[in-house]
Amino acid sequence: MSGAVWRVLPDVAAVDRLFDYWAPPDTAAPVGTIVRVPLHGRRVRGWVLARADTPDVDAALVQPVRAVVSAGPPPDVVALCEWAAWRWAGPRATFLRAASPPNVVAVGDVEPDVAVHPAVEGPVALADRARRLVVWPPARPRDDLVVSLLAVEGSTIVVAP
Repeated sequence: MSGAVWRVLPDVAAVDRLFDYWAPPDTAAPVGTIVRVPLHGRRVRGWVLARADTPDVDAALVQPVRAVVSAGPPPDVVALCEWAAWRWAGPRATFLRAASPPNVVAVGDVEPDVAVHPAVEGPVALADRARRLVVWPPARPRDDLVVSLLAVEGSTIVVAP
């Protein structure tokens, strides 16, 4: 088999490394897309974290992606998850799992809502969206802001210095 290669991080607690898989033909998936891949005789969920033209290992050993399952976190959130995992010495899959939608989402359906509040006096109500990035002045208290942005159900990632 030949074609594009996706570097996938499996959603397995003890495995924090990327594996090469052949991308499905005529399928474009952004970084962060959730896929189903074979790993040691099982089919596991994983995230596409990079793309390449050729695999890093013998091409005969590379297996194909079994299915594109769902849209995952957007590329900028994937980068944030990788940084947070490095910063707190945790597995990337933990952060990516928390940043992924709880249900299946068609690839390309979700765009993050970006709100920048450089000089506001208090929390600002934002439109109810699945994902958002809020830039908050560092000297202002953020307790009320964080409480107002917590997800009703599912996960919320708050990264602050």
